[in-house]
Amino acid sequence: MRQHLDTARPRKYSLRTVAQELLCMKPSLAARFFALLAVSFLFCDNARAQYVLVDNSGDNTISKYDFATGAYLGLFTSYSMSRPVGMTSDSIGNVYVADINLNTIEKFAPDGTHLATFTSPNISDNEGMVITGGYLYSASYNNGKITKFALDGTDLGVFTTVDTRGLQGMVADSAGNIFVTDYNGDLHAGSIQRVATDGSVSLFASMGDPIGIAMDSSSNVYGTDPVYGQLIHKFAHSGLDEGVIVTGAFAYYISMGTNNVIYAPLTLNNTIEKYAADGTDLGAFTTTGVSSPVADIIVVPEPSAVWLLAAGVPSLLWFRRRKH
Repeated sequence: MRQHLDTARPRKYSLRTVAQELLCMKPSLAARFFALLAVSFLFCDNARAQYVLVDNSGDNTISKYDFATGAYLGLFTSYSMSRPVGMTSDSIGNVYVADINLNTIEKFAPDGTHLATFTSPNISDNEGMVITGGYLYSASYNNGKITKFALDGTDLGVFTTVDTRGLQGMVADSAGNIFVTDYNGDLHAGSIQRVATDGSVSLFASMGDPIGIAMDSSSNVYGTDPVYGQLIHKFAHSGLDEGVIVTGAFAYYISMGTNNVIYAPLTLNNTIEKYAADGTDLGAFTTTGVSSPVADIIVVPEPSAVWLLAAGVPSLLWFRRRKH
């Protein structure tokens, strides 16, 4: 006779015990469990579809591409924007786009449905954005401020002021430190600044005219200099200069894929090129649907699938309790 579940001392469920419990279920209970799990999987599978988005300054649209094949999937959204530039995404695939002409941030569902408009009096020519610690940070070119938002659009004010002007691309490491490019125009004296979680600012590295920025899985930092040197520069997470890894790349912005491949929209020939982390040219990702890509590119990553098991196991326990 099967014992009742001991509610005073919860049992530990491993993958093996979950499988055993499934095998011991009555057919009707098992069917109900798998039906619930299937619903969760379909939702997760839809959210996990990894893709690449690129802003087109030629027609102010956002093109969408299959991450695995580079196939052009059409426009990401039909929502009209004045000048989309910066982009970022959250852990469930929502996409955030900075419209620098309107000084707004537009939030979209993974399928391109427009969800909300973020505004703040602190935004002025907002370009770079990053999400870390559950908040969105927006860098403004004209006033050098980084504004903090809740992901529902609540304006949480100025997080820090980095410079008087010139902020562009942004990334963050796993500890929540933000790295932002500080472009200095014709002076060729730009930099990448590190912003700690308390808002304090320190010099990370010097560059000529940095605009785009990316970070790989080892937290190495890559900065673009399309105007002064048409190059991609690599730095260790410590700030150690590891040198120029790509030359002749007129790419304003870049993005790092989960495969540690750099995706670079090349403005002069309307191509998205791929580069390895050491700068090796891996060829064209696509030449379709790209129109004067002087704005941002992002690789929308796969959300973690761990929650799927986490959702399934409580369901299993619920069925076990109902069974007894």
